[in-house]
Amino acid sequence: MTKNFNNRPLAFSQKVYGRLLRAYPPAHRADYGPAMAQLFRDQCRDAWNESQHWGMTQLWLRTLPDLVSTSMRERLDALKERKSMNEKIASLAHDRTTPTAIFIRVFVVVFLITLIVATAITFILPESYASTARIKVESDAPAADGQSPSYDPYFIQTEFEIIQSELVLNPVINKLKLNVDWGKKYFAGETLPTSRTLEILRQRLLLMPVKNTKLIAITVYGDERTQPAHIANAIAESYRDYRVNSRAQLAAKGLEVLKDNYLAQELQINEAQAALDELQKKFGIPDRIEDLKTQALNLQKSNQEKNVQLGWLHSLDRKKLREVLPPVVQDAALNDLLGRLQDAEQKYHSLTNDYLPSNMVVTRVSSLIAELNQQIDDREQGIMAGLENQAAATKAAADTLSMLLEKAKPSPETKLYWDAKRSLEQRLDFHKLLFSKIEAERLAAQMPLDTLVQITDTAEPGRAPVKPNKTLNIFLGAVAGGFLGLVAGAVCALAAAKFGPRQGKQSLPA
Repeated sequence: MTKNFNNRPLAFSQKVYGRLLRAYPPAHRADYGPAMAQLFRDQCRDAWNESQHWGMTQLWLRTLPDLVSTSMRERLDALKERKSMNEKIASLAHDRTTPTAIFIRVFVVVFLITLIVATAITFILPESYASTARIKVESDAPAADGQSPSYDPYFIQTEFEIIQSELVLNPVINKLKLNVDWGKKYFAGETLPTSRTLEILRQRLLLMPVKNTKLIAITVYGDERTQPAHIANAIAESYRDYRVNSRAQLAAKGLEVLKDNYLAQELQINEAQAALDELQKKFGIPDRIEDLKTQALNLQKSNQEKNVQLGWLHSLDRKKLREVLPPVVQDAALNDLLGRLQDAEQKYHSLTNDYLPSNMVVTRVSSLIAELNQQIDDREQGIMAGLENQAAATKAAADTLSMLLEKAKPSPETKLYWDAKRSLEQRLDFHKLLFSKIEAERLAAQMPLDTLVQITDTAEPGRAPVKPNKTLNIFLGAVAGGFLGLVAGAVCALAAAKFGPRQGKQSLPA
C-alpha cells in the first residue's frame, strides 16, 4: 500500500517536473499533461518508499533523458505537420546530412542533456550539513619498567571500531531519542528499531585521524544544522565514558585478583610456618639464630675483656691493687674498709706523736689497723674470685651458645628444615611485594581517568551545507557534457561520412 508523504523533496520534484512539461507542444500537454504528472507523482511515492533520496535520484536519471528526447521529437513532429507539401518536398531536396551539421546537432543535444541532468540532480539532492568534534586518545596499556607504553600500530583503527560499535552508539541513540526523532522525520512517525537507527547513524558518521597527532576527528552529517553537532558531541562523550568505565572495571577486577592472591599467599605462609615449626622441634634448632649469634659474639668479647682485666690485676702488687681495685670494681664494703683504714692510720700517726708505741691507746689503734688490713686483703681476694667466676660464667655461656649455633648450622640432617625456611622467606618477600602492588593499584584506582580521552574541540552547528556543491557539480556537468558531446558528435559524423549517400553533380537531361 502506497504511503502518503508530504515532504520537501517530493513537492520540489513534482514542481520541477511540471515546469519541464512545457518542453512539449501545447497540444501534447493538453492531451497527456495531467496523466504524465499523475504518473510521475506515483513514481515519486514509490521511489521514496523504496529508498528515499537515492530512489528519487534514480527516478530522475531515468526520467530526464526520456523527457528530453520525447519532447524534442514531439516538437519536430509538430513543426512537420505545419509544412505544406512544397516545403516538405523542398526539405527533402535540401541536404541537411553533412558530417559537420550532424556533429553540431549531436554535440548540442548531448551537451544540453548532460548539463540539464547534472543541474537537475544538483538541485534535487538534499542539502547536508556537517559538524566535527575532536578528541585526544591515550593508550591504557600498562607501561613496562617505568617507561612509556610500547607503540601499537593498530590502536587508532581499534578505537575507530569501538567508536562505531553498539557500546558507544547505543547510549547516543537513547540519549538523543533518535529512534523517535528519525522515525517522525523519515518514516511517517513510526518509531525506528535501534538496529535501523544504528545503521543510519553509522552511514552519517566519518572518523578521521589527525595526522602526526593523537587526535581523532568525529564528523557527523545530517540534513539539519544543529543535530549533527549534538550527535558528534554525544559520541565523543559516550566514547570517553566507555573508556573511563572500562578502565575502572578492569582496575577493579585486577585489584580483586590481587587481593585473592594475597589471601591465598597468607594461607600458604601460615601452613609453611607451621611445617617449619614442626621441623624446628624435630631437629632441635633454636629460635632467633641471628640474635643468638650476636649474643655469642658479645659474650666472647666480654670474656676476653674480663680475662685481660684479671691478668692485669694479678700483675699488680698489694699497694697498687688497693689503689686500682676500687675504681675498677664498685664494692661498698671494700670502700668502707679502706676508709676506716685511712682514719685509723691518721689516728695512729697522731697518737705516736704524743705517746709511746707501748701505750695502751696506741696499741689498740695498731691492732685495729692490722685487723682492717686483714679484712681488706680478704675482701680483695673475694672480689678477685668473683671476677674470675664471672669470667668463667661468661665463657661457659659463650661456649653453650656456640654449641647451639654449631648444632643449628646447615647439615645433611637439617637440610629439610633449611629448605623449608628458605621457601618461607621467599613467600614472605613475595607477600610484601604483593601488598605493595595492591596499595599501588588502589591508589591508581582513586586517580582521575579523564586523561584517557580528552575532548579538545566540541562540535558547532554548520554554517552552510557541505553537500551538494552546486557550483562544482554544474561545472563538472558542463565538462562532462562537452566531452560526451564531442565523442558522440564525432562518432555520428564519421558514421554519416562513411555510410551516408554520396553527393555529386547530376547531369540534366538534354
